[in-house]
Amino acid sequence: MPLSERLRSFLDSRHAEYTLTKHANAFTAREVAAAEHLPPREVAKTVVIFGDGTNGRTLPQDAAVLIKEFRSGGGSGGNVAARTITQLLGALTGVQSVFNPRPAEGGADSETLGAFARRAPAAVRHAGRALTTGDYEAMVREASTAVTVVKALGNRNAAGRQMPGWITIIIIPESQDPRPYPTRGMRDEVLSYLMARAPAGLAIGERIVVTGPTYFAVDVTASIVPIRDSDAAQVEAGATQALTDFLHPLHGGPSGSGWECGRNVYLSDVAAVLEAVDGLDFAETIQLLVDGDLRDGVAVVPPDQIVAAGTIRLNVKGARR
Repeated sequence: MPLSERLRSFLDSRHAEYTLTKHANAFTAREVAAAEHLPPREVAKTVVIFGDGTNGRTLPQDAAVLIKEFRSGGGSGGNVAARTITQLLGALTGVQSVFNPRPAEGGADSETLGAFARRAPAAVRHAGRALTTGDYEAMVREASTAVTVVKALGNRNAAGRQMPGWITIIIIPESQDPRPYPTRGMRDEVLSYLMARAPAGLAIGERIVVTGPTYFAVDVTASIVPIRDSDAAQVEAGATQALTDFLHPLHGGPSGSGWECGRNVYLSDVAAVLEAVDGLDFAETIQLLVDGDLRDGVAVVPPDQIVAAGTIRLNVKGARR
């Protein structure tokens, strides 16, 4: 494989001497994982350059290396919002500026010991073969650390109808987007992993569906009263943001850890969110609506859908003090 132009420029800019040697075809980390029947998250390929920018050498394959500092990716911090990435790494003829049109997704932090402790029993239980919906959910988390929410629905086909012998897997990637949705690449990655471990009837018949969520938009209409009239604009902005954050599918909810599929939205929880807004005296009225229809005290969410913020309408009234 020829030396990449980026690596060549890096070496040449530092006046480093090097010799290009061709060797047998190497395997990617994904190919190694597939050959060893291991989750992709457990295999990584790293290229390490030793030296000071001028002098360096290739170490023997069995050499022990003491690493003082190691950096790897950006983790969840790389899931930046749309139009955040605006810097070119190098000059390109005819290109004046760049930006990311969609929010970045897929970045995930290293697995914590607590998360491993929760995942390990499920891995022991399924032993590499998916039989129950719980097995499929556990394997999805093995297939990709970027998946934050997974819900397996047994006996449901690609059209969303009840059909024996099918299974539908709903996944949501980590993202700050108001309604995150997995890319085609992520869905294919998870599907390939599951196909290799599912019963032959499901795999051969292609009866495993990996898809993104159906969001259940909840609208909130409220009349609020600030403590001071001079803070009205600030209170309105704070209340709008608080409600938007509360209804975020991944980072909202009463506990702030996201919404589970099928979890209802209660008017009392929304009232508690507004009561915590700085500068807000009280909420005079609060209403929950779905598709324009008023819901009495609770918005009931279907079991295969997940909450997302709809339209937030606030009417700010004059202070009473």
